[in-house]
Amino acid sequence: MPDERKVVHIPAKPAKYIPYTEYMELLYKIPTDKITRRIDIATYLKEKYNAERIEFSGSITDYPNWLYVPFWKEVSERGFLQESSVCSRDRQEIKLKEEGFHIVPCGAKGQSLKVESYKDHLFNFYTLR
Repeated sequence: MPDERKVVHIPAKPAKYIPYTEYMELLYKIPTDKITRRIDIATYLKEKYNAERIEFSGSITDYPNWLYVPFWKEVSERGFLQESSVCSRDRQEIKLKEEGFHIVPCGAKGQSLKVESYKDHLFNFYTLR
């Protein structure tokens, strides 16, 4: 008897939809000497709403002053500066240096940029409660 393999569909857990504006409001609450990561924001919101999974809804244009949102405060999961449609890596570097962060080159040929000791600078969103 041949080994039968079946594809089993496991549906995704339902998501709690969070307005993108709430994400932007959280960025405003990060003090000058702190940074964050998308995973930190998501973890905080999952606990806040008692949800296993969250998704952001809406867009940056839903927020009247989105041009002034401190998007530079968000680094990658490992503390690297990121290129995004709302904040270039160059602008992120400038803004973080203005706030006193030390940015170090790393990776192949030093072309990646990282916040030195980034874990020491992560904002604890649970202090907002």
